[in-house]
Amino acid sequence: MNIGIVTRKNDTQAGGDIVALENIAEGFRDLGYKVFLGPTPESVIKSDFIFLSNTCTDLTESVNVLKANCKQWGIIGFHEDFAKYYSDSMGFLKYIAHSLQGSKCNGVLMTLEKLLEVPEIFRFQNEAYPSAPFMAYETLKSAKVCVASSFTEEKTMLKDCPTANTIVSPLSTGLVTEKEPYSDEFLTLTGLTKGEYVLQVGRLEIRKNQLATILAMRNIDKPLVFIATKGYSPGYEEIVLKAIAEYRKAPTYIISESLPTETIGGLQIIQMPNREKLPKSCIVSAYQNAGLHCHPAFYETPGFTYLEASRLGIASVASSWGSFKDYCKLDGNSETLNGLIKYEKPYDINGLEKAIKNMFGKYGSIPKNHPILFRTNKDTAMDIVKHVQILKDNLQTIK
Repeated sequence: MNIGIVTRKNDTQAGGDIVALENIAEGFRDLGYKVFLGPTPESVIKSDFIFLSNTCTDLTESVNVLKANCKQWGIIGFHEDFAKYYSDSMGFLKYIAHSLQGSKCNGVLMTLEKLLEVPEIFRFQNEAYPSAPFMAYETLKSAKVCVASSFTEEKTMLKDCPTANTIVSPLSTGLVTEKEPYSDEFLTLTGLTKGEYVLQVGRLEIRKNQLATILAMRNIDKPLVFIATKGYSPGYEEIVLKAIAEYRKAPTYIISESLPTETIGGLQIIQMPNREKLPKSCIVSAYQNAGLHCHPAFYETPGFTYLEASRLGIASVASSWGSFKDYCKLDGNSETLNGLIKYEKPYDINGLEKAIKNMFGKYGSIPKNHPILFRTNKDTAMDIVKHVQILKDNLQTIK
């Protein structure tokens, strides 16, 4: 039996969704299925069962192709709670951009000092969230199965389409799937030393919220490192660079897929070799040598960077929004992974600053037999198969 997985049209651009889909595909293959990945339904149309992905985009055209070809199909959602985070993420960005420009509202300056004193003052700049949940309704309703990667994501799916046939299958741990040998590869690339820097991994994007990390570390005398694959928000990238110039006193590094190598004051941009995303070994090395992993994203489902850092025993300052807590609490475990994680609101600069100071340099032993830190791609695929009858029947045939 052939399983098709539709990624996205720009699937050469790095992202956690692509890593997740490739891992799920590997899990299906481990179970004995033939799996094909492609950017459109047409590219995998010969498959017997097809999964679409990414409900944050309008999948109507793809659904129509599958229906016209009489295909059985499901959804691997990456279904974000836009009502939870989108308006705040835009308001926070706009407030910081205005404060950098010295802009006024009703004759009153918008300043960082006001934001620190009144953490939710940015909300008067909020925007209405987009129509993605509305667009997703029919897709979720008509899919044979809607795969959520956490209970939080499942709740969001059911909020946006109460009749969706949902199942939960947690993901495996991203790039870090086994015990990794120590490497100083990242130190060689950057000239940094072990344990001296704070690390954030992810393309420069509003939702990833590098701005909050920059502001929280404005007075912290530690190097700050961003590993940033190619993004699609040049306006946001520009504001990030301005914020670094305005607020950061200690060195800041951006390891970038797209920005050219350049030194601007205390900012050092290092372009990824050959303008290609860093190899797994170098990213693992970046985690291994960090004094802290910080990722105050406005939303993640669940965020591979949390899982990767945790799998390697590196402490994280994490966003309290999203679904990572679901993973930590599996089988009755602590949501902090025995003190390895500190959660803060993504816009609370004071809280983030305090957490970074308190968590820097903390390392932990991985909780033994934790169900998520040792979860395999095959485990994820098996959870999906158990809930889709055509896949279950075929698995019996394979065995």
